[in-house]
Amino acid sequence: MKKYNLKNQVHFITINTYKKYWLFKKENLCQIVIDNLNFYRRKFSFKLLGYVIMPNHLHLLIQLNKKYNDISKVMRDFKKFTSVQIIKQLIKENEKDLLKTFSMTGKIFNYPSTLGTARSSDRASLSAESEDSAYPTSFRKKRKYSVWMNDFYDFNIYSENLLLWVLPDPQIGLVSKKFIYMKKINKLIFKKLYQPPKNSHKGDNGVLLILAGSKKYHGAPWYAIEAASKIVDLIYFHSDPMAMRLMEEIKKKTPSFIVVSKKELSKTIQKSDCLLIGPGWGKNEANKKLINNLLKKHKNKKFVLDADALALVNLKQLNKNILITPHSSEFKKLFNIKANQENLKKMAKKYRVNILLKGKKDIICSPQACFFNTRGNQGMTKGGTGDVLAGLISALACKNDLLTATKAGCLVNGLAGDKLYKKYKVYYNARDLIKEIPKILK
Repeated sequence: MKKYNLKNQVHFITINTYKKYWLFKKENLCQIVIDNLNFYRRKFSFKLLGYVIMPNHLHLLIQLNKKYNDISKVMRDFKKFTSVQIIKQLIKENEKDLLKTFSMTGKIFNYPSTLGTARSSDRASLSAESEDSAYPTSFRKKRKYSVWMNDFYDFNIYSENLLLWVLPDPQIGLVSKKFIYMKKINKLIFKKLYQPPKNSHKGDNGVLLILAGSKKYHGAPWYAIEAASKIVDLIYFHSDPMAMRLMEEIKKKTPSFIVVSKKELSKTIQKSDCLLIGPGWGKNEANKKLINNLLKKHKNKKFVLDADALALVNLKQLNKNILITPHSSEFKKLFNIKANQENLKKMAKKYRVNILLKGKKDIICSPQACFFNTRGNQGMTKGGTGDVLAGLISALACKNDLLTATKAGCLVNGLAGDKLYKKYKVYYNARDLIKEIPKILK
């Protein structure tokens, strides 16, 4: 098919898998495509206006720049390196049936061990005039696999009307201004977590202060405390001094915390590694004044703001040492803007704050980068599961940076939920979730 590289026009690209096989049912293979889109977007400086990954084909909306204006070259490089990496992944996972599907001879072959392991910066050196140039010269004649069909379909879009014809709902699959790259969180994050040394003493491995609970909501802090007690050495707890019933109830359920009065708060903050504020705390003027004064006074201290704290915090007090954990409606109320990936990144950058947007897919954004977690299930909608997550993340943040703690906490929580789902389907609660945490982290 002839390709037209016309100035300022958008290319609507369709690439089919070999034999139109339904390959992209596997998340890790989709991630290979996304990773390469991000790499070549930067390498060729093109605008990625939208993309859709379907089971057996891709749709891309690309606008090239003046320097790199050959769509065939861009697609050639993209196809050849995704092909190498996908086949390498299938070999690693011993997917024999899939390998036979993409084999041009019906036999299974292994790539050389060095193939596909080159650094991203080395990719440009592997250039040639055909798709076969994806492979070293000594290997070209031996290539036996094909992931993509040889050609691709290119439709030039030169007006908004044509764009509407190609995509009936232009909001779906479009990146409105800037492609925001997100990386999936995996178990490798656990290797980055702090491990208590053998010669450590009480208090060396994390001190957490929790400001939470009220007369009405005394269960929320209990879940957070129980989850955190699996990780840190000491937990201090402060709440409304009038809520004596709260103190008594929580003490009966767990002795894993030390109650501190308002007078003791300042000294306790000094020796704490992180503060968790919000679960079941209550929305009132006293709490609003307290939280903003603490954030203003202790700018170098790590804070996790959850639940009611999100309705009380002054946006001017946010900084890089704070994590906020809204769901979509809390995000909208806090920033007066719709909760989506683009706005999440904007707010993280604008206020230099870390944000965990909780949902079916958890999205985590620091001012520099975004990540996502898909672990978890519908059984985790029950009361208390969010408090468990808040306690888990804040405990991990005591001895790890906030971003690492958030990524690891989301993954641990999701894996624990998925493990319970396999046993009980949706019939488990927040207490069951807490019991699974050490099993995931061990």
